Amino acid sequence: MIIKYWMFCALIGGVLIFSACGGTAESNESSTEETGVDTTEVDTLAELEEKVVPERISYDVNKLLARIDTVFQLPFIVDSAMLDSMFVDQYYESSLTNAEAQYLGFKTPDSSPASSASYCINEFIDIDSIKLKGEYEAFVETVDLGQTEDACAHLMGQVKISNNEYYILWTTAYHTYEACPYGHGSYIWATYFKDNQPYEAVLIGETSGGGDAPYWMGTAATSVITKKGIEAYEITESGGDENEDGEEIIETTEKWASYKLNAEGLFEVEVKEKN
Repeated sequence: MIIKYWMFCALIGGVLIFSACGGTAESNESSTEETGVDTTEVDTLAELEEKVVPERISYDVNKLLARIDTVFQLPFIVDSAMLDSMFVDQYYESSLTNAEAQYLGFKTPDSSPASSASYCINEFIDIDSIKLKGEYEAFVETVDLGQTEDACAHLMGQVKISNNEYYILWTTAYHTYEACPYGHGSYIWATYFKDNQPYEAVLIGETSGGGDAPYWMGTAATSVITKKGIEAYEITESGGDENEDGEEIIETTEKWASYKLNAEGLFEVEVKEKN
């Protein structure tokens, strides 16, 4: 199942310019005496600042588990039929807050389809934050072409692996302002837990689409969860150009991603692609 869409993203780059002015000193000792600054301490603080990394927010996972009524058995399969049913609310348990989405989607495996699709999680967090401030109506009035207009997130269920291991399944979805260019996406995520501690979130289902006529692109992703990990398949089609006979040229890319759990509870990822 492929839904035509325009895949867009905004890349914002920032340039930090550090400048320093001052005269020369005859020695490090005289320089320290004149300024009264311990350069060793300054350098150490700067080094510590560079190493600061964001941390997952604290949250009681039992609050999520208490709201889950559906427990799926292994192997758990996400196929096209489930995607069709999924996005007409048949699998939704309850809505997620942006704090819960941050908790579940804090980390995705590097260099994988999950990491490239994680922007949808951030879109929901941003939109929900605007709604919590009571500023959504004003925000909608300012939404421009290609900008996300609305997003949501829901609990879906749980997949048990063992007595102390399980996945929490959840979804995110977004759509942009309804004019060309236009884009939308719906995603299923599986966050791995061990001893009630969250690890990484893997993308296990997707249907997304959009375009800027005549160009379009569409992606569909399916998967299977087993005790050892997750096997996912993704197909992307795009078009808009025509050949000499007036027939549309459609390009197809297939991608297979294998997520294998290691002893540390992290995924070792192998991705294969075919054009």
